Amino acid sequence: MSKVIYKVRILQYTIAKHLVADEEAGTITDWYEDELSGAAQAEFDRVLRSLSNLPLVDWDRPLYGIVHHQGETFGEIRFDEKSRKQYRPMGFPMPKQWRADPDLEEFVIVVGASKKMKIWTPRSALDAAVKRIRDIRKNGRSNLREYTSHLSI
Repeated sequence: MSKVIYKVRILQYTIAKHLVADEEAGTITDWYEDELSGAAQAEFDRVLRSLSNLPLVDWDRPLYGIVHHQGETFGEIRFDEKSRKQYRPMGFPMPKQWRADPDLEEFVIVVGASKKMKIWTPRSALDAAVKRIRDIRKNGRSNLREYTSHLSI
C-alpha cells in the first residue's frame, strides 16, 4: 500500500495537560473522543481527508465556511451527523512564514463545536476560537500538535 501525500497538514491546539500526555493529545483529539458519536467521528474523518487533499484556496462550502467574530476572520469545518446535529470545528490557515515546512499548507483547528439554530455548543466556542488564534499569533507553534485521526483509514 502506498503512502498518501496530503496537500494540507491538520494541526490542533493544545493546553498544558496535553503537553505531558502522549504526542497525539490535543483539544481536538479530546473533543473527537469525548463529544462525537462513532458516526460523527467517521464523518469528521471523511471531511478532513477530503479537505486535506485540496489546497486551502479550494476549501469551500459545503465542507468549509468562513466565520467573523470579534474582528477576526477564521474558518469552520462543516459536517453533520444523521441526528441533524451540525458540527463546526473552527480554526485558521497557518500563515506561510509560520509553517514547519513552507511548501506544505497547514490548517490549525483550535476548538471543536456544534451549532443548532445559531446556538453554539459550547456557548463560548467563538470566543475560545478567537482567544486561541490570538494566542498562536502571539506565542507561535509551541501549543500545536499534528492531528492525525483522519489519516487512519
